[in-house]
Amino acid sequence: MNADGRVQVKEIDRPDVKSHQALVATIAGGICGTDATLLQCSFKGVGPASYPLVLGHESVGRVIDVGEDVISYKRGDIVLLPFVPQPSADGQNLGSAWGAFSEFTLVDDAAAFATGKIAGLAPEAAFAQSIVPASIDPVDATVIITLREVLSGIRVSGIDLGQPIIIYGSGPVAMAFTALLRQLCAEQLIAVVRSDEKAELMRRFGASSTINSCAQSVQDGLRDLEVSGVGAVIDAVGSASVINEGIPLLQDRGIMFCYGVPKTHSMDLEWSEAPYNWTLKFQQFPRKDEEGECHQQIVDWAECGDIVLSKFISEIVPVDDSPELFERYLAGRTSGKIVLKF
Repeated sequence: MNADGRVQVKEIDRPDVKSHQALVATIAGGICGTDATLLQCSFKGVGPASYPLVLGHESVGRVIDVGEDVISYKRGDIVLLPFVPQPSADGQNLGSAWGAFSEFTLVDDAAAFATGKIAGLAPEAAFAQSIVPASIDPVDATVIITLREVLSGIRVSGIDLGQPIIIYGSGPVAMAFTALLRQLCAEQLIAVVRSDEKAELMRRFGASSTINSCAQSVQDGLRDLEVSGVGAVIDAVGSASVINEGIPLLQDRGIMFCYGVPKTHSMDLEWSEAPYNWTLKFQQFPRKDEEGECHQQIVDWAECGDIVLSKFISEIVPVDDSPELFERYLAGRTSGKIVLKF
C-alpha cells in the first residue's frame, strides 16, 4: 500500500532464504484491524517514511524450501504466521507491515538458533510461528492467529471470570473474546453492540446477554440486567469514547481493558464517575512468546469442535480483488473475518 492509503497488487521480489529459515508459499491471509489502522496511516510507530509497505500478518502457507540449519520444518508443512521482514521490488527496499500478504514468505526456526550454529538471537516472531495440523483447513487456520492473540491477552489481563464482563464490539476480535471467555467458563458476558443483528451474532458466539447502545444507554441496559457494576470492560473496537463510557461501569477494582487500537494517540480521560479503585490496561501488541504458548490450546479446541474456526469467516476473497475489498472494509461494508485467498 502507498502513503495515500491506496492498495495495489504488484510483483515484488521473492525473499532470500537464510540457513535458519523456511520459504513458504502463501495459501491464505486474514485481514485484521491493524491493517485498517495502517491503511489510515495512523498506526503508532509507522510513519510516512515507512511507505510504501507490504501489509499482512495473519497468513498461512505451505513450506516449499528449507535452509540447511532448519530443524523444526520440512517441505509440505502447513505453517502460520510467516512474515517478510525486508521486502523489495526490483531490488528496491519496501516497508514491511510484516509483509504476509505476499505470495512467498518466511518462517524462522528458533530451534536452529538453540544449536549455537546461528549467531545472535532468534527473531521474536519465531516463537509464535507454528505448524498447523492436517486436521485443520489452511484457510480456516488463519483464524487461529486472532484467537491465539486474544487468548494471550486474556491470560495477562487479570480479568476475574467470576464477575460480569462487558465486551464492546461485534467484529472478529469481539467474537474471539466472547467465544474464548465462554470457553474459559466466564459466568456473565454482556456484549454492547449497535444493532439487533449484531446482538444476535454475539449471542451465537457466547454472549449471555446483549445491549443495543443505539436503542438504550449501556447503563440502562445494565439496570435491566440487574448488574450494578462489572469486573471488566473490554474495548474490542479501539475507541476513546468506549474507554470513557466504560470506566463508570466498573465495580471497585474493575479493569478497563483496551485491546482495540484507537485511531488517535491521545485523549481526555474522564473518571469522575469511576470507582475509587480501578485499572486502565492497554494490551494491543501480543508478545510472540506468549502467543506461541497459546497455539496448542486453540488447536485442541478446534480439533474437538469446541471452537469452530469457519464460523468466524464471513468472506473469502481472491487476493487480486484486495484493492476493492479494502475499500469496502474501510467503509464499514464488511463483517466477520475476511480472508484473502492466494
